[in-house]
Amino acid sequence: MHPPAEPGLKPRPKELYGVNRGTVASVLLTTDALPGDRADWERVFDIGEPDYRQDNAFSALVAIPFRDFPEHGRQELEAIIAPKAKLALWFEQCGQPPPAFLARAAETRRGSEMEVPEARPSGRPQKPAWPRIAQLVRQLASEHPHWQKKRLAFEAWSRAREEFSEHELPSVATIQRSMVEILDGGSG
Repeated sequence: MHPPAEPGLKPRPKELYGVNRGTVASVLLTTDALPGDRADWERVFDIGEPDYRQDNAFSALVAIPFRDFPEHGRQELEAIIAPKAKLALWFEQCGQPPPAFLARAAETRRGSEMEVPEARPSGRPQKPAWPRIAQLVRQLASEHPHWQKKRLAFEAWSRAREEFSEHELPSVATIQRSMVEILDGGSG
């Protein structure tokens, strides 16, 4: 029923979704990807149990060596995508040295803790003046905390116009849409 080339395609996710440790544990439990007897794990995760504590379940999971998970469980865990910087931070907070592949991410994160990444709008490539716009918005916001975001955006655009040509500047509307990312130090 499919065109000849379509059956050979491997499905790829259109989006990646953020999950927490509860979601991961739930997936492992419901897909029988945990070591041992499922009934035992269901009791550990059952909030109706008299001695239930959510942290007990997660502490038990973290203590299990990877090799002890069934093959399906190892595949589920290997499919998790985590940013290296967050993973390195987790090792640091646990007081453990990060594995070699994360050591560089940990050093980079520590080296850039004081640096705020330049925010930029997602989608099209950023205009050459964007880093300067973000810098001006932050500067103006600290100098004039009572100004509305609309005014901050226009004033930053006006000042950047003195340094850049018109085609190198984003529109004022683009700056206004990106104010939250700029002021929160996000990367767009």
